[in-house]
Amino acid sequence: MSRSLLLRLPGCWSLSVPRRGLSVSGGTSSMNVFDRAMKRRQRNWAAALRDGHKYEYLREEVGGRVADRVYDIARTFPVALDVGGGKSHVAEHLSKDVVEHLILTDVSEETLADEEFLPFKENTFDLVVSSLSLHWINDLPGALRQIQQVLKPDGVFIGAMVGGETLYELRCSLQLAETEREGGFSPHVSPFTAVTDLGNLLGRAGFNMLTVDVDDVQVLYPGIMDVMTDLQGMSESNCSWNRRMLHRDTILAAAAIYREMYGQEDESVPASFEILYMIGWKPHESQAPKSKSKKAGKGKGKSPAVVDGHSTEEMSKDQLEQHIVRLREELEREREERSYFQLETNKIQGLWEVSRVELEREKDKLRVGQREREEAEERHRVEISVYKQKLKHVLSEQHQNVSELKMDAAAAASLLQRQNTESELGLRTDTQGLQADGREKRLRDDNCIEELTLKHQVELMELTNDFDRRVRGLEVKHHKKMQVMMEAEGRKRRSEVNELEDRMNRRVASLMEEHARALRGAEEYHCGVQSKILTDQKVLEEEAAEVQKQLLRADHQLSVAQQENRRLRESLQENQQKLPELRLQLQDYNRARAQMVTSRARVKVVEEELRDLTVEHELLLQAFEKVQQERDELLRRQMDAILDLQQKSGLKELLLERKLAALTQTVEKKEAQLCAVLSTATDQEAGCSAANKLQEILVSKQNTIGSLQQDLARECQEYDQLLTTCAERLSARGVPLYDFPFRTSQQILNAPPAKN
Repeated sequence: MSRSLLLRLPGCWSLSVPRRGLSVSGGTSSMNVFDRAMKRRQRNWAAALRDGHKYEYLREEVGGRVADRVYDIARTFPVALDVGGGKSHVAEHLSKDVVEHLILTDVSEETLADEEFLPFKENTFDLVVSSLSLHWINDLPGALRQIQQVLKPDGVFIGAMVGGETLYELRCSLQLAETEREGGFSPHVSPFTAVTDLGNLLGRAGFNMLTVDVDDVQVLYPGIMDVMTDLQGMSESNCSWNRRMLHRDTILAAAAIYREMYGQEDESVPASFEILYMIGWKPHESQAPKSKSKKAGKGKGKSPAVVDGHSTEEMSKDQLEQHIVRLREELEREREERSYFQLETNKIQGLWEVSRVELEREKDKLRVGQREREEAEERHRVEISVYKQKLKHVLSEQHQNVSELKMDAAAAASLLQRQNTESELGLRTDTQGLQADGREKRLRDDNCIEELTLKHQVELMELTNDFDRRVRGLEVKHHKKMQVMMEAEGRKRRSEVNELEDRMNRRVASLMEEHARALRGAEEYHCGVQSKILTDQKVLEEEAAEVQKQLLRADHQLSVAQQENRRLRESLQENQQKLPELRLQLQDYNRARAQMVTSRARVKVVEEELRDLTVEHELLLQAFEKVQQERDELLRRQMDAILDLQQKSGLKELLLERKLAALTQTVEKKEAQLCAVLSTATDQEAGCSAANKLQEILVSKQNTIGSLQQDLARECQEYDQLLTTCAERLSARGVPLYDFPFRTSQQILNAPPAKN
């Protein structure tokens, strides 16, 4: 930690008006401002620090300057007393030639005695020094009187203490921050004695030939926390009775205010210390007599002067010369000091005049700025009123435009509705006319259809009779040949159909098994994933609920601890014995706070796990959708294959039917030609034999047709049974039947023939 020490030397008789000082009236008891037991513990703690030497920079500097003032007095002091000596910051600068024997006192338990209650007899010491200790004494006038009593006549007291505007930056920052955060403030920086009161206190204590001067010391720190840390290491923490604990947000706000108001360009913050130096002498006959002693009563003789316990009449010439030389030296020193003080007073007066002029100039600037601000506010108010008026006009115009648009829209809507109504009436009239025309046309069409039906039935009967005659002739003639060909073609077709059905059945069975196996695997995987996700979600919800309960309990404990802490802080002076209990509660609060932080971390981990599971669930859903797509693709391919097979078998059947029809037509033509030849023949026996043969052919064809119909019925029944078995197996395996590709035999037979 780097620090820079800025010294402003020397400043005498500070003109600042004291804002805080120790007000003590003669004859009254002292006011206990400081907790001396607390200050003792603070100094013991600071003395036990291993690196405490790095906080002693200010005490070492002030101790050296106090020692310089001791050396300025050309005397040897046999016995001296250091009040609040601390770590001998003054003694390390003194030598045996100046002080032969030195006694140190301090409030700390390692030293001889408390500086507030000196256990020494009167007229014991020739010199008393004190460095940065007297500002923590409750009864400062009483302590100065004790110091005056333990001094021998013509003994000198040299002291240094902080006072005046010391740490005014820290004081202002804490007051502003605490007022903003808590609505009030307490003295976190202890009150200090003003330089203007110090001379009066020394005079009341009985000191003569007083000298008071001031040094301004400014130390630069990285931040407010470093200021507080160094003050604690110096054992200069606040020990006022009416102190209060600072909250964390108040300290953060004070740090921001400190840096904003007093921050330097290198981002450091200053801390100012006013060191008050005082010198006072205990009265003695050798000192200059007071002015009222010169006005003795009439009739009394002038008593001889006394120097070092001897009158001037008893002194020798050498002793008188030495006394005269010493008086001349003191007179010269007093003249030099008087001229120096006069120069410093003139400097301060000039600085005060310059400051007053600058203050007036700044006040003029402030008044001009205030006037400009008021004019700007007035202009702003006028502009706001103008803008408000313009806004009212714009709103009124907008309202009028909206009203006009609404009226236009209503008129257009009514006009459009009227036109739509008229067009609807016209269309309804046209529709009724078209419906009447349609009814008349249907009646005419029905009459025409009836006439055509009768005519068609007559022609059909004639054609049927003719066809029956031809068929009987052809059947008799080609019965045997047709029967042989039909048997051969039937056997061939049945073998091909059986082979095709076997391949189709095997393919369908394999595809169904693969589909069922893939579907079962996908369903089992999906069910496992769903059950795992549900279980994990339930566990996470239970953990989240438990964490929420713990957070609520921690918040409740935190609020209870805060209320208890506030109540104990208000009654701190009355309940000092409850301090261990408060510390235990503070530890519980810290543990609860740590648990709350841990719980929040666990909640974050649980949320991350929940997000991971959600992502895994999405990935599984995508995989399931992919499996469904593959299943649909397999079904589509299966249907395409079945349709392809059906198309190929249909094409084969169609080719066979066409061949059969062509052969049948050829046979019928041949038979017709044969019958015509036989009918024209003159031989009656040949005609009778031809007619008999034709009759036999017709009977055989009728028998063939009946057998074919029976075979067709049997094949249809077997086909329907196979189709029912396949559908039941698919239903048992969970395959939907809404897109089942096969039809029943009745649907196939009743279906219209395909058009070429």
